[in-house]
Amino acid sequence: MKRSLESTSDVSDDDKDWQLDLSVHHTPKKATCIPRAVVDDDGEERGHQVTVIKNGKPRQVYASYAHADGTLRGGCHDCCRHHQFADLMAFAPGDGSARTAAKRTRFVAAYDAYKRAFAKGDQQECAVQRATLEALRTVCCSACRHDPGHLSPAVRACKEWWDAKRRELCALNNGCANPECPERGPDVWRILTAEHGSNPKAKHPKTGKPVSLGDPPAWPSRGGLAAMEVENEQIESWPCHVCHALAPTSNQGRRCPDPATMPKGKQGKTSTALERKQYHARHKATIRYPKQRYVDEAKRTMGCCAACKRPVLPGTEAAFDFDHRDESTKAKGGLFGKNGGVAGLVHNCARAAALERVQGLLDAEMDKCQLLCRNCHHRKTNGYPASTAVF
Repeated sequence: MKRSLESTSDVSDDDKDWQLDLSVHHTPKKATCIPRAVVDDDGEERGHQVTVIKNGKPRQVYASYAHADGTLRGGCHDCCRHHQFADLMAFAPGDGSARTAAKRTRFVAAYDAYKRAFAKGDQQECAVQRATLEALRTVCCSACRHDPGHLSPAVRACKEWWDAKRRELCALNNGCANPECPERGPDVWRILTAEHGSNPKAKHPKTGKPVSLGDPPAWPSRGGLAAMEVENEQIESWPCHVCHALAPTSNQGRRCPDPATMPKGKQGKTSTALERKQYHARHKATIRYPKQRYVDEAKRTMGCCAACKRPVLPGTEAAFDFDHRDESTKAKGGLFGKNGGVAGLVHNCARAAALERVQGLLDAEMDKCQLLCRNCHHRKTNGYPASTAVF
């Protein structure tokens, strides 16, 4: 299962408030102790097992096990056998970063709903909430998640290379590679990123998508440290996320142009490949560009980053993100796309997502958010310390 490793070495103690003794495991009670309200349709199965591969061998681990006191327990893919348990709350997503905060909110709500349904003897509702918990739970308990030893040696080596490289370049430049950037000091390495400039990026052999140096799990299968060293030769500089977003060669810097300045192109049997490409590019810009301008104006109205107070100047809007105060309220799916939020709706190029049709949705989504520069957003997402830069 893919894990986000950006903040592995700096993660906060997400579960310290739960007072769980994970060193003590529990043997499941006899099936006859389980009320009918949480028994499956066959009247027999109280535990839901999954098969995991450990050291090249398959083994059974409980996704959840229903107990007679209305609690659920589960097995850890790393440290627990199928007959050993920790309270399912030990598998709640962490709240130390925005990346998992929304899942944790839903997890806690589902666990509370399960216990209420259990008390009422509502078998159907118990099954619904239990399925939600099994889908949201982490594969490892909180003790394993806070121990970087759960990483494979190959992935851990790639992550250590990535962190060491950023520390090295941070020390060389005393922070961001852009001399005009106020992000200075030894702690700035956490928000540095690799800027390729016009140099080619490594591509995934199957998807063809670029592979980032900041994604350690992607590199062991591509050659590990040797491949990362080769990719490092394509890096022009190591700026912070804000300066990287403003670079014209970055994904954020290549903003959607005004469709009035673009060639119209052509589609149909008589059109060339270039004309068809121009036609589709202009169509996307016709939908996206008005939303982009609308959101940029909202950013300028908000004025500055809510955390570090970096001002939103004309032309720097791409370096600021709308960050949800409560990640569980972030709209996803449908017009908002897989990633959801304001950016997901802006990037949707379907006619149904044109500004005149979704302006109300954009306003409602922006109202849920604070404005953060990309540096502070990265810090919050990964649980890093706040910025010390002065603006």
